[in-house]
Amino acid sequence: FNICLYQGIETCVQKSLARFEPGAGGEHKASRGFLPTRTSSYHYLAEPRFMQAVADFLEREREAVQSQLDK
Repeated sequence: FNICLYQGIETCVQKSLARFEPGAGGEHKASRGFLPTRTSSYHYLAEPRFMQAVADFLEREREAVQSQLDK
């Protein structure tokens, strides 16, 4: 957490930045005061079978993420 969160927060304070985004994932961030936020990304996967496997996972992941956002 020191590198991923605390150093980033410290930099924001030093530079008077209004917002710090701790990154995607991790319900553990809520206990540190970060609310869940929807994020997105785009990746190209050249192997069709791998792309389908990732798409199947992401469908289930979307439901789990939405469940966390709805809380």
